[in-house]
Amino acid sequence: YVTDPNDNAVYVVDLVARNVVGAIPIVGARSVFVNGTTAWVGAGTGGLQPTVVIPIDTNTNIPGTPIPVEPDPTNITTTPSGEWVYVSSTATHIISVIHHSGGVNTSAGVLNGLNEPTGLAATPDGTTIINALSGTSDLASIDSPPNTLNGTFLIDPNPVAVAIAQPPTRTCNTSTGVSTLQSSYSPSAALGITAGRALTRLDNVLSCPSIGGPQTVTVTTTTTTVNPSSCPTPAPTADDWILQPGENNQFTQFSTPTCAATYTTNTQLSIGGINVASTTLTYTTV
Repeated sequence: YVTDPNDNAVYVVDLVARNVVGAIPIVGARSVFVNGTTAWVGAGTGGLQPTVVIPIDTNTNIPGTPIPVEPDPTNITTTPSGEWVYVSSTATHIISVIHHSGGVNTSAGVLNGLNEPTGLAATPDGTTIINALSGTSDLASIDSPPNTLNGTFLIDPNPVAVAIAQPPTRTCNTSTGVSTLQSSYSPSAALGITAGRALTRLDNVLSCPSIGGPQTVTVTTTTTTVNPSSCPTPAPTADDWILQPGENNQFTQFSTPTCAATYTTNTQLSIGGINVASTTLTYTTV
């Protein structure tokens, strides 16, 4: 969908055939944004004349009822769900908000005091709209909804267009999460423990940079007494460690049996809530 304010039209282009397959007459058609089966077109006669946003059904290319917005509809974006539509009006320093629900479009107020708002983009989760303010070299953050300004931050002179990348979807796995997970039993008297100590060692635990942000490394060790059953089950140390993305660490966790018996210990390692490795050890204390 290509707007042409001089021809007062929105052209429909077939990208496979590479030709124009239709022209929708809209006076002063300027900005356009497509979400699903709706193309939202900002239109007006130019300058500071009254302007509207017109929804077009992309299945039929039939325009819907115009929705009044502020003059100079420079850019349009919507939340991913299509429920909220945002129209920046650079000349009037205003963003108009439209609520789209059940096929009904209603004006939902404006955001004032934005210095030359231009480009708009929604975060993938639809909770935030980012707007380039070319008049102050800022980006504005807008909560969606309640459609309120949540601060600005300086970036560079004269920002115009905004685009937001999708976050990575890769997750941890055993090849990137941990190189070694092993358990061992040591009866050494040098440890100062009569019955010995069962040790779980994690070497080169790597926090997955693809997830981002600090991640909790959780080690869950479950020990059961095989024989005799009267011997109490030793409780391991319980610790969670926090890793920054890309950080490597080595951790140990141990339990102290209190009498001579045969035990089985299972250890599960998870990073950022994702299970990445496990190991099982059967040992007999002295």
